[in-house]
Amino acid sequence: MEISESHSDGTARLELRGELDIGAARTVEEAVERALGDGCREVVLDLGGTTLLDSAGLGALIRAARTVGAQQGTMAVVSPPGSEARVVIEMSRTGSVVGLRNA
Repeated sequence: MEISESHSDGTARLELRGELDIGAARTVEEAVERALGDGCREVVLDLGGTTLLDSAGLGALIRAARTVGAQQGTMAVVSPPGSEARVVIEMSRTGSVVGLRNA
């Protein structure tokens, strides 16, 4: 998993590439926590480059959304229609929890 981070006007954009699985879940959570620590209150996770999303990765997205919400922030997950990540999020009916948006 590779994560490219950019911050602008209180918004952190995290572009994820690779597999979001048990091995990468904590890395994603830490990146979100770091963005919040840097003062960002809006976090956008771009899953366009994600090739796999398993249950551990989905759990990481849910925990990240809760962490952002606890800091009075907002989180959005963007993923193209038909992508692996989007299908998993839609099938698990967690889109509203993680803030799923169109890419």
